[in-house]
Amino acid sequence: MIKSALCAAALTLVASASMAATTVDVTFTDADFSYYSGSFVATDTNNDGIIEINEVTEFTTALGSSTLKYFGDYDIATNTWSTTTDAGYYYYATLGSHTLALTTGDEILTTEETIVSSVPEPGKTSMLALGALAIFSLRARNARRSV
Repeated sequence: MIKSALCAAALTLVASASMAATTVDVTFTDADFSYYSGSFVATDTNNDGIIEINEVTEFTTALGSSTLKYFGDYDIATNTWSTTTDAGYYYYATLGSHTLALTTGDEILTTEETIVSSVPEPGKTSMLALGALAIFSLRARNARRSV
């Protein structure tokens, strides 16, 4: 009984570890100033469903590729972008000598999200399958011995 519980726990651990990070490509449009519009690509590396500044790999405004200074949390499941708690920015970025910011006073017309990848890695999936096969083999062998 204890072996079965340990095997089930190990299988659950392997299954949770096999979750691949989700990568999203989001395009946003500012209703007031088109040059604040743009897009970002990010990978949810900690698998919490929220994109944070350290997970953004690419950020571009209508003026070009920009360097992020602040970035509000982006919820993948609901396709919503919240502002930073300290300054009220959706984003604050620099492009050369230009400062670009989208704040709570700006109206975001749309955010269009495309999930690029959320497929488990093949190696982890095969480990999960081998673990399940091992558990079933052990149970079958124990069942034969007890008969």
